[in-house]
Amino acid sequence: MTGLERQHQFLSFFDRQIKLDRVSHAYMLIGKNDTYEVALAMAKRIFCPQGGEDNCVICQRIDHNEYADLHIISGKETSIKKDEILDLKEVMAQTAFESNSKKIYIIHDVDQASPSALNSLLKFLEEPESDITAILTTQNVNKVLETVQSRCLLVHLKPLLRRSLVSAIQDAGFPKRESIYLSYIAENKDEALKIGESTQFIQLLDLMEQLSLHYEKREMEVAGILLQVACKEKKMDLKSINWLCLMHIAYYNEFKHKDVKFLPVLKASLAIQDRIQPGVISSMLMDQFAYELIREDNL
Repeated sequence: MTGLERQHQFLSFFDRQIKLDRVSHAYMLIGKNDTYEVALAMAKRIFCPQGGEDNCVICQRIDHNEYADLHIISGKETSIKKDEILDLKEVMAQTAFESNSKKIYIIHDVDQASPSALNSLLKFLEEPESDITAILTTQNVNKVLETVQSRCLLVHLKPLLRRSLVSAIQDAGFPKRESIYLSYIAENKDEALKIGESTQFIQLLDLMEQLSLHYEKREMEVAGILLQVACKEKKMDLKSINWLCLMHIAYYNEFKHKDVKFLPVLKASLAIQDRIQPGVISSMLMDQFAYELIREDNL
């Protein structure tokens, strides 16, 4: 099943909105998977005379990010800055270039926008224009300002069954343990395979194996020191720390079968994941991780 097939219910609803000329000025796609595919499918349905069903020239241009009135910003690799939102507002204020006369902007991982960028976006959303549609995506809606959420039609996408993703990754040649970790990090098979081959993931996998030995012995202080040293030696960024938190959650859920003895590991990782946001210092987060492991173990 493809991502678009999985999200058929929402896309059918969106098609009806287009037919009735009731397209909302802003949507927020919430979910770990399919957000990129669905956002592009929505853009195609608005811009394409055939409703995005055919692989026409317009759809091909959208796929290659060559459609003049479609603007995409992503917070996947780096945080979204205020200047990016201000530049976007300036571009969207211009007359449409294409014959359709509609304009769309997509902001992926909007939760990775800086506070000033989110405030700037909020002002933009508060003054909607009939010819502009905003499509925001996020995996962590709780990290998006409620005032931003309130200006959007919130769409909770249907999740991908994790066991299906694990099987797909295994079929591509990855061992089961690695496949399980990747299923918690990646949105889909293609992303999982890319991440699985990265030096970043391989280093984290090695670190996780070392940490698990100390977790088994309840050596939380030693594990904390190992985390701090790894952060300094491997120069871990916020993305790496987020992946590590997700791997800890997988460790607790899948390998320890939610054994309460390892609950401190889960609680510590969730506490750190909740603090990951643009501008936070990586080394401070890892110091906090080390502290949370000890604190939770002694409660």
